[in-house]
Amino acid sequence: MFMYHQVPDDLQGEYLYPLNELASVYPHISEQKKKKYEDHPGRISLPQRKVPYLNCLWNDVIHCSPLHPAYLYRALSALGVEPASRLFFRIPYQQVAKLPVVCYHYSPTHWKGVGSEVSAEDCSIMTIEHYKELTFLPEETIKYFEQSLHLKRPFGLFHFIPHMLVKGKIFVGDCSRVDWSE
Repeated sequence: MFMYHQVPDDLQGEYLYPLNELASVYPHISEQKKKKYEDHPGRISLPQRKVPYLNCLWNDVIHCSPLHPAYLYRALSALGVEPASRLFFRIPYQQVAKLPVVCYHYSPTHWKGVGSEVSAEDCSIMTIEHYKELTFLPEETIKYFEQSLHLKRPFGLFHFIPHMLVKGKIFVGDCSRVDWSE
């Protein structure tokens, strides 16, 4: 059982850090990463978004995907997009089993728009006994890609894909890296 996280181009050391913790470890990298929230008016408030069950903020967790990135690559390619090369850490769930983890299901039913609060009913506490890798790309994600491409607007890769929100740093020094095109 694995979860995935894109390998940061500017990775320092052997750990992934939540953005708020990264500020004290590598402040120069943290400042660059915070700029991603300036690309859309609704995203400005995301760092202050509360994560249900973990009693922390959006930037106090590491966002991992239960979906192998190859599913994203194939879907984008099928829609005529030529995805750039990307590497992802393949993180064994055991690596985070002792950390608090919440699954943000990111369902269209509960989603209220960019920057809106995360609904507690759209989250569940995750344990190693309950974790399963996702083996398909949600239909809502494909529709979102199609609509965004049709409207020629930028889009997020993980829209309506569940997020594993991990509270704490993750050791990735021994994790394999996978190219999403493979």
